[in-house]
Amino acid sequence: MLFILGATLTPMDAGSETDFIACIVCGSRGNADALVNVILFAPLGLALARTGRTGIRWIGCAALLSATIEFAQLVIPGRDPSLGDLCFNTVGAATGQLAAHIGWRWLVPDVRTAARLSVAASIAAILVYGLTARLLAPMLPASTFHVSWTANRPQLEWYHARGLYVTLGSITLRAGEIPRSAEVRRLLLAGAPLHIEAIAGPRVRALGPLFVIADERDREVLLIGPDRDDLVLRYRTLAARWRLDQPDLRLRGALARIARGDTLSIDARHEAGGTCLMLI
Repeated sequence: MLFILGATLTPMDAGSETDFIACIVCGSRGNADALVNVILFAPLGLALARTGRTGIRWIGCAALLSATIEFAQLVIPGRDPSLGDLCFNTVGAATGQLAAHIGWRWLVPDVRTAARLSVAASIAAILVYGLTARLLAPMLPASTFHVSWTANRPQLEWYHARGLYVTLGSITLRAGEIPRSAEVRRLLLAGAPLHIEAIAGPRVRALGPLFVIADERDREVLLIGPDRDDLVLRYRTLAARWRLDQPDLRLRGALARIARGDTLSIDARHEAGGTCLMLI
């Protein structure tokens, strides 16, 4: 209970407005939020079941707790209460109750059940590894791309820097629509070397775009920018398409000694087994 209250009632960004969101799965990371809310309340359902509090009544109590939290978030800075949070918190409590009901059979199985569980666990591990690899693969839309420097994008800091120039392979990219978007997409998927020159701005408190390639629907295709003292590279993956969290490649502490007005020379290129990100 204390963990749930701490995770859900702590104020966030005091500068953002609080609105009630009436949809169930919302936003670019709606499925990720749904999974997080299920996981958040599952231990509560498990704990209730382990102390003999099972059934619809106690799942309803968990739903009432979630509803109370959502109403409280209406007056907490930076929190966005939603109907989806209430639904998936309730599903999480029910999942915890179900886990408590069948968990003992898994913890102390008979010989035949143990053999079946071992096979199932092996298959599940293979599926998780394979699905994770698939989710992290680049998934770039086949549409018209456009380039922007230091864009003021939603949910990101505004990095007050100045872009000089950028090259992708042998192509120079300029701000605005990219005439050869199909060629740029091919080069990005092939891991062509990307080189960026810019003038650093003041330190940001969170991720701020320096250089962004987006598609015609303004969906992020590639982003490079600072996150406090880290330099971050991220590209659109299948995970983003499925509205899960978008991972990034992070060069930790790369900007710790960079002052406002310094020249940034950034290289990103594909090497055997991965991507290399450098700040020269």
